[in-house]
Amino acid sequence: MTLIDAHTHVWLAHAEQDRRDLLDAMDRIPLRRLYTSGLHGHYPTPEEVRAINDAVVPLLRADARAQGQMYLNPRHEAHVPDEFKRCRDLGFAMVKLWQATGATEPCNFPVYELCIAHKMPLLLHCFCPCAGSAPEQATPEEVADVAKRFPELTIVMAHMGGDFLRGVDAIVDCPNVVTDFSGSYGERGMVDYAVQKLGSERILFGSDMPASDLHHNLGKVFGAKLNAEQQADILWRNAERILPWAAPSM
Repeated sequence: MTLIDAHTHVWLAHAEQDRRDLLDAMDRIPLRRLYTSGLHGHYPTPEEVRAINDAVVPLLRADARAQGQMYLNPRHEAHVPDEFKRCRDLGFAMVKLWQATGATEPCNFPVYELCIAHKMPLLLHCFCPCAGSAPEQATPEEVADVAKRFPELTIVMAHMGGDFLRGVDAIVDCPNVVTDFSGSYGERGMVDYAVQKLGSERILFGSDMPASDLHHNLGKVFGAKLNAEQQADILWRNAERILPWAAPSM
């Protein structure tokens, strides 16, 4: 089986263990490639943002299959360009936005423009409101709004929006948006519905490791009524086509 995991994390609080777990998964599964971002709290300071990204760098240097998704906090507008350049020079391949800002807030727009200028896809966290989430958490409708405002921006809408019916329906008419189904939740029919509405070419495999289980997320694919070509699209071909590969700086 060929597999690319488009959505994993290194949490700053236990970064060393997370890196070990991801390296183990790359060898044990094995994975053709893995994309990871650092995280630490909903509203990190500029210093914490730098530390979050630095926590990912040892993983990139340990295995060339690991690709970095730089985390940025758009609220720190003056710091964003320098951190973007620093991470790009370190070999990060993509950008990740989490819950520090709403997707349609104007402070996000310079980040979107940087992604477009440097041909970097954006992994945009998206989950319908739930307990424990930040109020700024992007909704599927907000992701669709961003996609239409910035049609040159390639967006990966994370977690299928948390409500797969609402999430998929919101992005049907947004060809620059693909989605992953990463996370611990797994409702019957979610992958089938996404394939029916979007086509298998707009869905990426993601696990949300190490917080979520990779095999659980594989079950979402193999439990769906897909043919071999559709499975291959989701498991690796779409990521191979859409997501960039960057050699890490030593």
